[in-house]
Amino acid sequence: MTVLNKVTSALAVLTGGVHLFVGTFDTLYPALDPKLPLALSGPVIATWYILVFFIWSGWAFWHGTAQRKSLGLVWIAAAVIFVLIALTEGTRGLFILPQWSLLALTGGLAVFAKGRG
Repeated sequence: MTVLNKVTSALAVLTGGVHLFVGTFDTLYPALDPKLPLALSGPVIATWYILVFFIWSGWAFWHGTAQRKSLGLVWIAAAVIFVLIALTEGTRGLFILPQWSLLALTGGLAVFAKGRG
């Protein structure tokens, strides 16, 4: 296992932690309001399972598994999606939705880290 694997894993876990501890108050708690129709609250609750992806990625990055490159590409694809969404607000959108930077960095490190496969 290389230092790059450890750093990539730490970034994945950090991203999961931010989503868990910060995102919970911003998006999940309001979505649990019983007065909201399921069409509004359901997608937010369902997408909260992204934490499973962050945990799985962190494990794969730490151990340098063969899946690490594929998972890294998914992280990069997510960064591209965030950039496209952010740019609908102009370049200031890149600062309003800064998630793209951490997603791209983590994905790039995962793709270039050494490991099995």
